[in-house]
Amino acid sequence: MTTIIFVSVLPPKVLHLQNERGRGVVLGVFVLSSEIVIMKRGQFFFIPLEDIYYIERLNQNTNINCKNNIISVRIPLKKIEEMLPNNFVRSHRSFIINKTLLRELIKQDENNYEAYFSNMDKTALVSKMYFDKIFSEEIFSN
Repeated sequence: MTTIIFVSVLPPKVLHLQNERGRGVVLGVFVLSSEIVIMKRGQFFFIPLEDIYYIERLNQNTNINCKNNIISVRIPLKKIEEMLPNNFVRSHRSFIINKTLLRELIKQDENNYEAYFSNMDKTALVSKMYFDKIFSEEIFSN
């Protein structure tokens, strides 16, 4: 009953995609004030935006790397990027990072940097092409 009420008030950012059999699949990913909501296999995941370190596209999966877990969805990175606030920026063709949790950038090679985050061992990539975008947004202008 609660699910029916909740579904009826979903914002228009719910994605309608087709699965490999050509059947319509409703995949919900949307942002409600301070959290991202993901509908996956009949479950709702409510993830506070401040818990998301980075989002990575790997093969056909988009992995949302959080403080306590990784949630894998089959939604294009571009669609998720469009919904997120400006502290999330595209850092590489396969990564979106949360700038507020960024601790340091270390040059990896001619075209890439490794992004390290506060209280996390995993890293994300920042390509030379997106490097300026990380510092151009208002979050770092103070």
